Amino acid sequence: MSATAQSENPITEKVTIRRISTSETLPLRSSVLWPGAPLWRIQVPDDDHPTTAHYGAFIPGVEDAIAIISLFIDDIPEGEPVDGPPKSTADVQGTDTQHGPPIASIPIARFRKFACDPRYQGQGVGTKLLKHVFDAARSDMGAKTIWCSARVETQPWYEKRGMRAFGDTWLKADLLYVKMRIDLKSLN
Repeated sequence: MSATAQSENPITEKVTIRRISTSETLPLRSSVLWPGAPLWRIQVPDDDHPTTAHYGAFIPGVEDAIAIISLFIDDIPEGEPVDGPPKSTADVQGTDTQHGPPIASIPIARFRKFACDPRYQGQGVGTKLLKHVFDAARSDMGAKTIWCSARVETQPWYEKRGMRAFGDTWLKADLLYVKMRIDLKSLN
């Protein structure tokens, strides 16, 4: 959906985004991401960590969040380059100063458990929430990069929002996943 179409969408114009508790994320995590799954599947070990931030998108007249996302400080998995393919083994280990600062010194954020109520999908709600999280990662956490693990079927949606795939795909509970990332410095 184009930025113009989003700004003209009556639902998106009414959306407010605010921080929420872990418990407020669980209903959408369960119903959208893992219907019928046990609680352990929808919770994340760092859900209640002091640096974790959960956000919800709300509209007037609806008590619960219509979309949720959780933001963490979390390095890109070891061996994965921060930007582009690894130049050398030293670059992957974070000691190749020719290609920028060591990986360990670059603040990195990760979002997880991003879900939108199906009744509000395709109306710009998720895009607005994701942009909010990009801004929060950059301004509140000082992150230069943000990444996520995404279902391969959602990869085109993330790519339209500037993210790109990196690393190998993998199976989790019979679903194919890919890692996606974006350099937050490149955003306006």
